[in-house]
Parts: sequence; structure tokens; C-alpha cells
Amino acid sequence: LLVRNSEKLDVHMLNLYRQEISQLDIFHDILVPSSLIVHIEQYIAEKHPKIRLNWLHRNRDEALSTLARSNHHLAIMQHTYDNRADYPISYLNLGSGTFSLYANPEHVLSQLETVSLGELQLEKQYISENHFNAMPNFFQVSPDFRLVSNNDILIELLKKDGWALLSTSLAEHYVDTGQLKQ
Repeated sequence: LLVRNSEKLDVHMLNLYRQEISQLDIFHDILVPSSLIVHIEQYIAEKHPKIRLNWLHRNRDEALSTLARSNHHLAIMQHTYDNRADYPISYLNLGSGTFSLYANPEHVLSQLETVSLGELQLEKQYISENHFNAMPNFFQVSPDFRLVSNNDILIELLKKDGWALLSTSLAEHYVDTGQLKQ
């Protein structure tokens, strides 16, 4: 039985090897910087112009479950600092993104030279729902927090009040135009 299954696997893998990949689904979560997605899209378009990439926003479990049971998928997600493997897939560390605290330039936190964890806990915090779902212990600091599903709305709320922990690539434009302060 073991030999027969091994032979079937060998034939299946050889057939897959011979097939040309025309489409690749890449799963990502909110923590993946847009600039990285654009870079990968441009690189693949240049090096492999016949491959069509599908950029699919998925939660971690859904993406990893799909990877474990099917072909022609890739997931780019934040590392969870957990040593147990929930799915029989391989992992590769690509690096890390940068996050920082942001608030309205007139907010009380923006006026401080340095900001302590205690001061953050006393102020209203906006959290991306996707960030919260991915790593609640990392992103939730203040007991007075609001979950926001849409980044555009989160930014608009942040321009008026509160603070948020955001990707520097997401907030860069708003800092450059003076709408937010890091």
C-alpha cells in the first residue's frame, strides 16, 4: 500500500511539474504593505509575463487551509511567533514591516516629547479590524478602543481624534501632508 501510494504521488508530482503555471493566487492580510504587493506584481510581470497573479485578501486560517489542500497558491502574512505548525506547509521569513503610532497633529499625544505606554492607555485608540483579528495582543493597547473595518474610515477618524498603530507605508502620505503626526 505504501509503495502504491508512493508511486501515485510520484506520477502526480511529475504531471504537475510538466504543467505550465498560468495563474497564481497570492493570499495576503492587512499587515502586508501595499508597496510589497506592487513590487512583487511588477517583478512577476517582468520575469514571467504569462503568469496571472490574483491578490486575495484572506484571514490567516482560510489562507493557510487553502495552501495545505491545493496547488498554485502562496500566502504572505505576518509571523505569529508560534512554534507549532497548524498546517503541513513550508514557511519562509521575508522580513518585517514597520509600524508606528499616529495621531492628529493637535492631539494631546502629538504635543508630548516622548509617549509612554501609560499615556497611550488613557487615550482613545482606533484599531483596524484586520490588525486586531491577526494579532490582538500586539495591536490593542488602550482599553478605550474602536475597531474599524475600513482603512480610509480609520484615517478619517484618526484625523479628528484618538491614535492608532499603523503601517508607516499606509500613513506616509498623511504625515507628509500634515494631516497626521507620527
